[in-house]
Amino acid sequence: MHEPQPTPPYDRQKVEAHVNANLLDGKRNPAIWGKRRCGDDRDEQLNAGEAVFGADIGFSAITLATLKDYGAVTSQADWRMQAIATTHSAISQERVYYVHTGKHGQPGVIAGDCGHFKCIQGDETYGLDQVDIQAIRDYMAEMKAAGRLNEVSYEAEHAAGAVVRDFSNRYAIRSRDPNQQTQVFVLQIKRIMINVKKTAVRLGQEFQIDPDELYQKLLTKFNHHTELTRQKLANDLPIFDAIDGDQEGKLVIEDVNPDRPME
Repeated sequence: MHEPQPTPPYDRQKVEAHVNANLLDGKRNPAIWGKRRCGDDRDEQLNAGEAVFGADIGFSAITLATLKDYGAVTSQADWRMQAIATTHSAISQERVYYVHTGKHGQPGVIAGDCGHFKCIQGDETYGLDQVDIQAIRDYMAEMKAAGRLNEVSYEAEHAAGAVVRDFSNRYAIRSRDPNQQTQVFVLQIKRIMINVKKTAVRLGQEFQIDPDELYQKLLTKFNHHTELTRQKLANDLPIFDAIDGDQEGKLVIEDVNPDRPME
């Protein structure tokens, strides 16, 4: 995610119009689940439903930041690559690593236009150092060499008018509507929680850590990373929650509720 250009904030009605014109139906097309994408407002994909800042980089980052609390893990040789690979296998049945670049990315640099990755590299409060960052880069290079890197290129400019937290069990939301020329940052909360749980179970098995404890720590780290990036890239934008309603093919848009259960 390149630093967004100023855009007038959207009101609830405009967000509702965007969301309900850009629903991806996971019931009719279950293939959208299992494909991560960045929550970037430039994403126009119709086949990837699991929106999270940084796509798979986001999950790699929370894993490394969380496991640093466990000395029994960090004392092991090459624990970073082992942890990234374990997380990836937990959330990706096809073992494809999803990232993105774009027109502002440096040629030849994987995920060179991903704002979440840039934020992580430039702020130690994410809990990652340069060795951790290099491990993520090394894993992406391995995936590319193996033909398992899916790097989408965004050609539009940033023009988000809101941040939308998608709490639907059925629908994902496309971030950019090329017809309406509307754009929003998106987080598909329900699928993120599923992936965090899967990650906790697999990492718990791999490193002999209680999965329930690990789940809570991963969730805390996810919320921390997400909020840091939101403040850096979308701090002036309103936040809305999209929830399932009574009408099929539509989501209800409400003002953000910080106490809304994520699971």
